[in-house]
Amino acid sequence: MGIVLKRYAARLSERIQDEKPKDFDQAACMRTIESGIKHLRSLDPAQNDLNPENIMLEDSDGPRIIDLGSCRPPSDALITAGTVRWTDEIFVTSATEHDLVGLRRVEAWMREQPAGASADGKLDGAGDQDQDEDNTSG
Repeated sequence: MGIVLKRYAARLSERIQDEKPKDFDQAACMRTIESGIKHLRSLDPAQNDLNPENIMLEDSDGPRIIDLGSCRPPSDALITAGTVRWTDEIFVTSATEHDLVGLRRVEAWMREQPAGASADGKLDGAGDQDQDEDNTSG
């Protein structure tokens, strides 16, 4: 028995902050991320930690939500949740509202980023302690 992991081209944070982010359709990216969150909601859980570090991009720039370590059904207690600056509040229970906040913040962050925004490749808040381990799912 084994596990197969897919290698993605880049994190959303890396792609947006690339010195030459050619032909990147932010609106299409956001529509696909929102569609992913809606699909997850249809299965019941909330992701609870949506931010540009937890969105990977395929070679074609198709976004994929990763880091499902805090993914739980609404109202379930969380051991870890959220990333500083990407949530409205510190929370201890799962809620779909956390994903909506994350969507709004990711969209606002993308609009604010000029090409090559960060020479060191860090997104605003990346130096803060993430409250969750980096678990990937393809």
